Amino acid sequence: YLQSVEISKAYMHLYDTSSNIKTDLSDEDIAAMTGTGINEIDAVLTAYSKYKQGEYTEAQYIGSVNALSAKGDSISADLTTLQAAIDADNLQISANNVQIANCITAIENSQAEIIDCGKVKANIEAQYTKTVQELDSLIAKLQEMIDSMEGSSIPVFVTTVDDVIVRSGEVNLIGAHVTGTGEIKCPGKATISIENNSVSSIYFSDLIVNGNAKKGINYTHGIASTVTKTIGEQGDSIISIINTVDKNDPTVTIDKSGDMVFQGAIENTYGTIDITNYTGSVFTQSSLSAKNIHIKVPNGGYNQQYIDTEQKIAGTSGNGGIVAAGDIDIAAKVIDINGLIQSGTEIKEVDIPEFTVIKKDDGKYYQVVNGVETEMKPGTTDGYYYLNLADTSNDLEVLKQIRAYFKPTYADQTGSDISGDIYLFKAEIQGGNITLTGNIVSTSNTGKIVLLNGYGHIDVVNNSNYNLITSALNADTKMQGKLTINDFMMKSGEDSTFKNLTQASLTDEFLSQHSGKYTAYVDENGVLQKEATGVTQTNKGTEESPIIIKNASWSDATEKDTSNQLVVYNTSFNPGEDAFVTTKAAETGSYREYVPRSWIVELFCGKEYRTVYYYRGAEYEVKNQPVAVEFRGYTIPKINIINAGQGDIIMNDDITALAGLVKVYTNGSLLTYSPNYNISANNISLEAKKDIGDTFGIVVNPIQVNVINSDDGTSGALGAIGQNIYLNFPESDISNIILDADNKLYL
Repeated sequence: YLQSVEISKAYMHLYDTSSNIKTDLSDEDIAAMTGTGINEIDAVLTAYSKYKQGEYTEAQYIGSVNALSAKGDSISADLTTLQAAIDADNLQISANNVQIANCITAIENSQAEIIDCGKVKANIEAQYTKTVQELDSLIAKLQEMIDSMEGSSIPVFVTTVDDVIVRSGEVNLIGAHVTGTGEIKCPGKATISIENNSVSSIYFSDLIVNGNAKKGINYTHGIASTVTKTIGEQGDSIISIINTVDKNDPTVTIDKSGDMVFQGAIENTYGTIDITNYTGSVFTQSSLSAKNIHIKVPNGGYNQQYIDTEQKIAGTSGNGGIVAAGDIDIAAKVIDINGLIQSGTEIKEVDIPEFTVIKKDDGKYYQVVNGVETEMKPGTTDGYYYLNLADTSNDLEVLKQIRAYFKPTYADQTGSDISGDIYLFKAEIQGGNITLTGNIVSTSNTGKIVLLNGYGHIDVVNNSNYNLITSALNADTKMQGKLTINDFMMKSGEDSTFKNLTQASLTDEFLSQHSGKYTAYVDENGVLQKEATGVTQTNKGTEESPIIIKNASWSDATEKDTSNQLVVYNTSFNPGEDAFVTTKAAETGSYREYVPRSWIVELFCGKEYRTVYYYRGAEYEVKNQPVAVEFRGYTIPKINIINAGQGDIIMNDDITALAGLVKVYTNGSLLTYSPNYNISANNISLEAKKDIGDTFGIVVNPIQVNVINSDDGTSGALGAIGQNIYLNFPESDISNIILDADNKLYL
């Protein structure tokens, strides 16, 4: 009986194989095989299935097997028939090979024609180049004609903001008791607030807060209660400009630059300038003057064209800074590095708190965290609302933070505990170069320059019970930021060499003659390189041995490696003895001076006075505190996503850290909207308390995992733990795979 069972399994395997071949047979071939065992094989398959389901007895199943055994000779005949069909196919394949060989010959003959076409293409390209040159010449002539026209200009259609000038007010009452029934009004802090909710570039003229008014009602004696006093909000004045549309918003596609261009002065001497651009870059063409300066460009770069004044990086208080994801270029006669200048960040992160959402009768949504309700601001796209996350008043936090939306499931749902999902913004590790051109000074020891060198980490933690829908997360790129300082060499604070310059004046030739060049970067071998090129003194030394003046210098560098693969290279830039800072501006004035004469003359002619005119030159002081310089980054990229609540993680784009690690943990399931979205890394670790991937009936919707071998050939690794695991694994040469499924496993 057992032997018969094994024979039946072999026949079933034969039947599966035969069925595939049968599709290539003609109807006549199949008819000739009728009664030769094919029907008995079908009977065994049916009996086997019914026996397992309890519909057939064991005797019925054995009977079908015995019937199949009796047809052994017939099945052998079937095999002979099938073999003949296979032989016929082989003859057809041989004929096809001959035809393919003939096609190859024809293709080779076509190569000569392709070469001839290449020659024709080269002639056309040469003619195209000539045409472009002629067109460029014509454009140049047209431009000369335009420039020659009096008052001519080429219009540029952009959104513009005209001059905005505001002033705080004060009322000073000096005298006896104030009485009456009137009203005294006084505005509070002066505010210029500009919010751009489009993706258009904005051009700004002057933005100025005037004066140092005390912003109140001041009096020496009492004011009667019958007098109404109205005083506005108190506090430092502020200029606040923001482009709100985030380039990383997963609900919009931004195909414009969305830049901020400041053509005029930005002045708020006794208050704050706060510029944030989530859409593009920031360009300034005039001075920035404020107590506090905060410039935040999380998705672009910052460029300041040359200004013939002093630029304090962090404002007069030294509490601000400039942070950008891309290149930072600053040019000014004097650059005071008294705060933070940072390009890029080695960490992108978000920590979503445990929260619920309520919708009140006013139609607004509120995020509730630990019993505290905070209104949720509508997003760029209808139906999405910004999550209130960590405080971003710190400049660096804006650069680090990943933003997120909350989308209610039903727009008409009201009350408490609104259902919905969290939509994570895109996140990419970015960094750039920093170039500073001017007389570098440092008036405090808070000056710091930071560049990204190496990889970055992306950390996402969701403590809520809502589903987390991820967008593109990319930590692939290894950054190598470079610092370049063109330090003006001033003979004195009054050195006229650097007056009346423009951005166009700062040519390589001018800089080589009037500034030292100091660069710092980390080379391919992981060594911090510091270079200094001074100015040649032509009136000293000899041609063979010229004297090179280097006023500034680099300090010794130290390298720090922490346990989580973060490498920080520390050095400092030391401004030279020519770091001149104006302590008292030049002054021109006049006064009346008494001219003594004899008493007799004065008796008859009176006293004599004359006007004396004077000029007091500016006074300068050297401020050359060292400026800390850091190059920081991780040795490998890493992306960590943790769902600490009970919701699912749903992929809505790629998650990539090719040379490093991707780790995903969730108390729910790890799912994907499309099997086209990839998790790519050298080491992938997935853990879900429920499922990884899912199915829709017989259709599998797997998580796509690409494990990449390291550059040194070390095999990557894939580990996954879940109840049911459905993975698609396109790479074939990774051997380090450990999967632990409680129920089903699909690979």
